[in-house]
Amino acid sequence: MLHELLLTWLPRLTPDGRAYLVVSKNLGADSLQSWLIAQGYPTERLGSSKGFRVLAVSRS
Repeated sequence: MLHELLLTWLPRLTPDGRAYLVVSKNLGADSLQSWLIAQGYPTERLGSSKGFRVLAVSRS
């Protein structure tokens, strides 16, 4: 379900747009980052605090 949602909305980013996602480490933030990269969306971890990760997702 999350993957479907992301694949619906991320293509709507402008060429220089970014999406910022806050994801719990325990709920798979690291695997989500890997999946996004595999889907062609460069993803950078901006920070981590109290069990959460902030991911910045760009268009390919």
